[in-house]
Amino acid sequence: IEDGWRRGSCFDGMGWHYFLDTAVGKGQLSKQASNLFPVVTMYDDEGSINAIFFASTNNQVSIPFLKSNDWEPVGLSDSQMCKNTCDSDCTFKGMDGSWSTLHIYFKDHTSVTCKADLECGLTFPFRGNCC
Repeated sequence: IEDGWRRGSCFDGMGWHYFLDTAVGKGQLSKQASNLFPVVTMYDDEGSINAIFFASTNNQVSIPFLKSNDWEPVGLSDSQMCKNTCDSDCTFKGMDGSWSTLHIYFKDHTSVTCKADLECGLTFPFRGNCC
């Protein structure tokens, strides 16, 4: 997690999101969608990996909720993708459509929660965008 990855927000069930910008590294984001490494790692508070998600700048979903092609059932807008970060000025320039994500969990998702003292932008149906 240390070498160039930027810590994002915490989501219950997922943990802390980490992003790698292939153009700048050093824990920074260039705000260019094309520079985002397509694998986002997620860790619990102890630093153990809990999950990853693949991030595609091309919408992989044919028909939201009905034909997702094994990706998450609906694409994410730029602002929704930014909820995975703690950057108030987040944007991913160069996106003209939806992000597609595909999560893979390595542990029981119910075992990973964000600390109670974090401020969370999402509170229902679970806590997320906690920073």
